[in-house]
Amino acid sequence: MLEFLQSLTSGQWTILVIALLSLIQIVPIKINPWSWLGKQVGRVINKEVMDKQDQFLATSQEYRKKNDLQIKKLESKLDKQSAEGARNRILRFGDEVKNKQLRHSEEYYNQILADITDYGNYCKEHPDFQNERTVVTTKIIKEAYEEHVKNNDFL
Repeated sequence: MLEFLQSLTSGQWTILVIALLSLIQIVPIKINPWSWLGKQVGRVINKEVMDKQDQFLATSQEYRKKNDLQIKKLESKLDKQSAEGARNRILRFGDEVKNKQLRHSEEYYNQILADITDYGNYCKEHPDFQNERTVVTTKIIKEAYEEHVKNNDFL
């Protein structure tokens, strides 16, 4: 067999290699030399495009991380502003109840009670946020609400 292989010319070697590769491709084994060879040639030809694609993916991932961080900061800021707005509405409503100059509808009370709940939830989730400002006012509002419910004398 060794003598046979040594006696082959370069053209015969080429034919022998092509025949072996084709035979391997036909065999139902997962070895596919033509596909492998085609992929290798494709990688060489498209290397520049693939490098640019990798660079683009890396840049876009970095950009997305920055955007995600900015979005989280904005959400946090909006949540804080919403809590501060609820606190301001609670305090203003509490002043109106204490002064007894204005009467309020049941719907207005319900809205303020919803603000109190939302504000309380925000304060629980953010212990560093100052919550002491509405404790007494919240108590006054709830007592006034209960009194209006008993007497059925909302606006």
